[in-house]
Amino acid sequence: MSTDIIPALSVGVFTAAPTGLVVADGPAPEFEIWFSYGEALRKIKGALKFVLGDWLNFGENAYGEKYAQALSLWPESTYGSLANTAYVCSNVPFSCRHENLSFEHHYTVAKLEQDKQKELLDKAEANEWTVGDLRKHRDIDDKGFATEKQITCPKCGHEFPLRGATYIMVEVTE
Repeated sequence: MSTDIIPALSVGVFTAAPTGLVVADGPAPEFEIWFSYGEALRKIKGALKFVLGDWLNFGENAYGEKYAQALSLWPESTYGSLANTAYVCSNVPFSCRHENLSFEHHYTVAKLEQDKQKELLDKAEANEWTVGDLRKHRDIDDKGFATEKQITCPKCGHEFPLRGATYIMVEVTE
């Protein structure tokens, strides 16, 4: 195991290293402590793209540097993936972001005006929309119709992928 310690992830009996977690010798921590550490890891995982995008944008504004330096730190990333991450964070203000929605939800609304972003993200969270659901509602609001990559049988409900057609348009009537 690596001897490097990641201070931001090391709390109490838990010491994080680049290759894993070390739990201090002695009695096991209380269940609630173990569980809350897991909750913190989940939050970190969900926050990472937002934090990275904000970090990239800060570097650009403060130093005029962004992708070359970031790619040296994140060699598994591509220029395009870093650019998309920075784009979302520069277009979806911190005040509009929802911690219970994925980064992909925010990417889906990044091109919209801030009021529309807030409206759709609020609805997505309240109604537990998937990213696909959010895309459909965004498209309906924007174009008056949604695009589909599959068609559902009205009798049995089975979904069939559309082969030979990229999309079909579905008119929404209420």
